[in-house]
Parts: sequence; C-alpha cells; structure tokens
Amino acid sequence: MKKPNKVEQLSINGISLDFINSDDAIEIDRGIRESIKGIKYSIIAIAISLARVKTEKIFLKLGFKKNSEYLGALIVECDVSRSSIYNWLYIGETYFKYKNELEEIGFDKEKSHAKLPYLKRALAVGDKNEVFNNLMNMNIEEFSNYARARNNRQSGDFPFWEDQGYIYMHKGKKAIIINKDLGDKTTNMLKAALNAAFKALERNGKIVAVHLDNAREVRLFKPAARRIRDRIREKKR
Repeated sequence: MKKPNKVEQLSINGISLDFINSDDAIEIDRGIRESIKGIKYSIIAIAISLARVKTEKIFLKLGFKKNSEYLGALIVECDVSRSSIYNWLYIGETYFKYKNELEEIGFDKEKSHAKLPYLKRALAVGDKNEVFNNLMNMNIEEFSNYARARNNRQSGDFPFWEDQGYIYMHKGKKAIIINKDLGDKTTNMLKAALNAAFKALERNGKIVAVHLDNAREVRLFKPAARRIRDRIREKKR
C-alpha cells in the first residue's frame, strides 16, 4: 500500500499533533488514543455547557433572544451539524437530570457520555436499579440495544402514551416522530396538539379543533370553552 504523503505540522491549543507524521507505530497509536480521549472530554464539556446556556438562559447575555438562535449561530459559525449540536445538548440535559444518580454509581461521564441519550428510554424498560446497573456495565452498543428492546415487550407493559422529546410512543411503539429541524414555534405547537390528542385517546374522549389567530385569543377562549364544556356536562347528569 502506498504510504500517504505527510501533512503540515498540526497543533490544537498548543498541543502538538505531530504523531500524524511519525514513522513510529507506537507513537502513532498513542497519539490516536490520546486524541480520542481528548475528543471525549471535549464533548462532555460542550454538552454540559450547552445545557447550562439553555437552563440558565445564558444565551440572553450573549445577545440572543432564544436558545435556538444561539444554537443556530453555533451551527453556522463553527460549521457543525445541527444533529450534533442538539445531541450534545440532550447529553448535557440528561446528565443534569440524573446527575445525583450518576454520581452515586460512579458513572464516568467523560468515557461513557455516548450512552446518555439512551438513558431515558432505558428507564422505561425495567426498574431503576436494573437500568443504572446496565448503564455501568454495558458498552454503548449493548446499552442502546437494551434501551430499544422496549419495542419487543408486550404492549401492556407500557404506558398508554409517552412524550420522549421528539418521539411519541403509544403502548411501547413509535407513533409519531417530529422533525428536529422544524424550529421551536412549530415544534411546540405540534407537541401541544399531540399531548391533547393522546390524552383524549386515553380517556376515550373527542377533540374539537379551533383555529385562533393569536395568544390573546387563546387566553380569552380557554376559560370560555371550559365554561361551555362544564354546562354541557351538567345537562348530561
């Protein structure tokens, strides 16, 4: 096999990456391993920071009205994919949500952060102790398969419906997937409609769709609609 041409000297933040031009197999291997380790440390640091920017509304101090605007700027200016940014954000949010449990079991967030996107789904499979034990002892492929195994169980083992962020589950099966690229306004409207629909289905109820032009009309309509509904139910008794 033809040997690749050497590339110009590289460094990141003052750390030399000269191993890419080395003729020493051990030095190349060590450089690869150390670089991978560095990437893992960087990702969890980015993930936790992104979660803080959103939760603590740090994006406002940076001149952005919404967190999605800040993320959009990162995508463009840092030339990173939208899916990567939002996946890192989800990792950070998951870490903060289960931080106490993760610290209690000694979870290595730098080494094993790639498992975190599957944690919420896994918690729907079995009891909490089982899930966190598997989180510690399974590799990423095993844990992701374990989390997805919920689809192979009997539908009676699952809640009637679940909101898993961008995925809606119905009795353990994927029912609806919302495209992450739709934007906050569209996504929030769809989620509100879906939540109402699933609640109605669960109660064997019905839904009447009413188009309103703005938030003021919504505020005025809701109490009026409740009063009408209550009067109708009173007549049925």
